[in-house]
Amino acid sequence: MPSFRFTEGERFLFRRRPPITVSEWAARHIVVQDGPYRGTRLRPDVSPYLAGIMDAWGRPEVEEICVCGSPQTGKTLAMYSCLGYSMDRRPGTKMLAMPDDKAKDRVEAEKLRPLLARSPALARLVDKMTSGHVRLKEGSSLYLSSAQSQSQRASITVKDLFLDEEDLYMAFAGQGDPVMDFRERTRSYSFDRKIMRASKPVGDAGSSIWRAITGHVDATMAYEVVCPICGWAQIPRPDGVEAVTAGEKATPAEIERRRLGRYRCEGCGGLWDDHGRDRAVAGGRWVPIHIGEADLSLPRLERAGPLGFSPRRIGFWLPSILARSVSLSELAASGLRAGQDDGPAGRQAHANADWAMPYVAVEMEPSREAIVSRIVKDLPARAVPEGAIALTCGVDTQKRGFYYLVLAWMPNMSRYVVDYGRLAEFDEVAGFVHGMTYPVLDGRGDESGARMEIWRCAMDTGGGATDGVYSRTEEVYEFLRMYGHGRIWGIKGASRDQTPTVRWTTLDKMPGQGTAIKGGLMLFMVDTGKVKSGLFDTLVNPDAARKTWLYGHDPLRDDQAGLHDELIGHLTAEHQIRTSKGRLVWKQVHDDNHFLDCLMGATACGDVSWTPSLHHEIMRMSEARAVSGAPERTPRPARQDRPRRAAGW
Repeated sequence: MPSFRFTEGERFLFRRRPPITVSEWAARHIVVQDGPYRGTRLRPDVSPYLAGIMDAWGRPEVEEICVCGSPQTGKTLAMYSCLGYSMDRRPGTKMLAMPDDKAKDRVEAEKLRPLLARSPALARLVDKMTSGHVRLKEGSSLYLSSAQSQSQRASITVKDLFLDEEDLYMAFAGQGDPVMDFRERTRSYSFDRKIMRASKPVGDAGSSIWRAITGHVDATMAYEVVCPICGWAQIPRPDGVEAVTAGEKATPAEIERRRLGRYRCEGCGGLWDDHGRDRAVAGGRWVPIHIGEADLSLPRLERAGPLGFSPRRIGFWLPSILARSVSLSELAASGLRAGQDDGPAGRQAHANADWAMPYVAVEMEPSREAIVSRIVKDLPARAVPEGAIALTCGVDTQKRGFYYLVLAWMPNMSRYVVDYGRLAEFDEVAGFVHGMTYPVLDGRGDESGARMEIWRCAMDTGGGATDGVYSRTEEVYEFLRMYGHGRIWGIKGASRDQTPTVRWTTLDKMPGQGTAIKGGLMLFMVDTGKVKSGLFDTLVNPDAARKTWLYGHDPLRDDQAGLHDELIGHLTAEHQIRTSKGRLVWKQVHDDNHFLDCLMGATACGDVSWTPSLHHEIMRMSEARAVSGAPERTPRPARQDRPRRAAGW
């Protein structure tokens, strides 16, 4: 019977070994490369939360692990432990990716080579090591790649992929997304691949690693600590960190020097020092959570129920408060410095580095108190203040029904909200805009006998799908053609910043259908960001030269206390934030903002860039009055060259 002998590599590959978790393997074979425990084997008790991350990566059904963590929390140590386990226990090509060439060379020289040399279990695996490549005795390879080079990330098929600090990867024009390119290298191993991504979040909610743990994974995990005083299990939160100053005012430097930082238990209210925090972490565990949208400042973290399934992709949120090397006093001082910082840079650094969260810099946050201060108590609803020169209206289109708001403009361009509400059908909109008139008040606040009609109306052309054949946009366009009459105009938010603020364009075809619009339809494109910034300056800035006021009494309501509750809720539904690229944008923070859109439309009607502008009409009326001595009248609506009325309306 023929005989044969296995080679040394084959015997090594086929040898039978008892199963072992990644954390157990790391405790036996990984030597810590830096920090106070440098030169010693990895100790599970120092960072007990790392075991859950490593063991999750090693589970057979898990394909991808995403760790969004603060610096110096051990996330990189966990990644190298999984890499070492992969070299020892998972034959196949591997890749470790870094942000750029310098980082790749530094990691190879200062981390990877010492890691392989100081671990006997890993050292005996290495056959040959060259720059950017480690060949193993069993025939597979470990490649070091830079996200800076498209060729390095696009030419190798990989079984196990490790992405370090992916938020620092830069995407160059025409070269695609580096993270997506790296992940595509694993497609050939779609049933046996392992991917690990670890990074500190950088900037706002557009952070790559933050989007990964909030939208890409099947489950997001947070480490739940246990109070050493009362035993209450809780997820650490930023507002739990405080400084014990006994009423005195301590500076950040004093908080750090005198070790005044504490964490307040949400169960018993007890204060933990650093030792108490370490005991709380030692008794903790990973639990599933739900992360709310990071619309403003820091996101909301809520405990979720049991998963009920085995996730293939798992995200881990790893803030610095869990790390033994980070003092609570350091966190408290950092939070105080961030609060004292005039700009968003300090607050963003505190959120990103200390709490592994994105930060959205809020530039303008309209408050209820500021809007309430603009209520004129003796001004009745649905009445025009003395001296007003025009009424404009904004209509927000919904799938069912319409919201509207009417502004009265004064000669100095201040304005009063005189009416707002809801309408059900298109016929009601046409009847309201063309037929509604408002009494004009005299100097004593009584009706003067004169009445004023709406001069111009801006109607939102959105609204989405309907239950019928046509979309809401198509219905609005048809309505404007038939019933605009030079008074109701369609508006649409511009997709990007534009100059001028309001510009008009002509539509030749219906959207969706592609049918021609006879004679065309004039549509006004509005830079909503600029208009909202201007109107909020008039609404909340006490020093604004032009102000927006609200009426203060509605004779049709029995209860005057909550007169504008709904309106104010809509007006505070958006905040102005600064993105990571420096752009100012308006972000919706809760659902109902319809009256805000109405106010924006009514304000756009009076913008100087809307042709013909309200300024032009005021000058025209003033010149006519100077010549004839006749009193000023409401501006007449501009005529629209429109087609004949179509059948069916």
